[in-house]
Amino acid sequence: MRLAIKRTLAPQTTHFTPTLLGDLTHWYKYNTTILESDESEAEDEDAVTKWGDSKGTNHLLAEENSPIFVGSDNSLSFDDENKIMSTTAQITLDGNFAVYIRMKFASPINSNDVLVKDSDSSTQFFRVQNSGAFKAKLGGSALDWTIGATIGTSAYHNIGIERTGTALRTYLDGTESTTTNVTSSGNMLIDRLKGGLGCFVTQLIIVKGSSLTALERADLNTYLNNYSS
Repeated sequence: MRLAIKRTLAPQTTHFTPTLLGDLTHWYKYNTTILESDESEAEDEDAVTKWGDSKGTNHLLAEENSPIFVGSDNSLSFDDENKIMSTTAQITLDGNFAVYIRMKFASPINSNDVLVKDSDSSTQFFRVQNSGAFKAKLGGSALDWTIGATIGTSAYHNIGIERTGTALRTYLDGTESTTTNVTSSGNMLIDRLKGGLGCFVTQLIIVKGSSLTALERADLNTYLNNYSS
């Protein structure tokens, strides 16, 4: 009598990290390669002079007024409008893209809260306009989104901007703004992380060549919640 052996295959799960995003171009990673002036790892209250690009080689370098490393949550504190980090080379997003930043505001939000921008143009930026709105310029007129939720000053948030074709969309904690898409075909130029005015930043992720699928966006949001402060 032959006994049949039944094999049950356990489901396989993939541990998501941003490296699984096919067009990941730059990744300024949580608590990784955050250096002070002597190239050692920054410790609590150290001025940060470099945040290494964990995907490429376009590192973020501090200008004269450096952000401060906060050891309690491994963040970079941008506590005034002069604290800026610049990329070693300009980033040009000329097609589909996705840019995500994880951050917490420490003071009431206003229009000085620019997140990423191009230093040579007043018409290149992405910012939080107020507690319920995003604003961007990609070389032209203002693009506005009503978030549909409120950004406060007590918790970290995942803030994203993506383009598919000419449809530009923004996201808060994985949820699309109530404005949905606005139209823009201009290049998005980035050479500065300004970090807002009075805020803490723990990750910056830039994808060039594609936007995210719904599953990727959900996985990224979960990753940012679990592996950042």
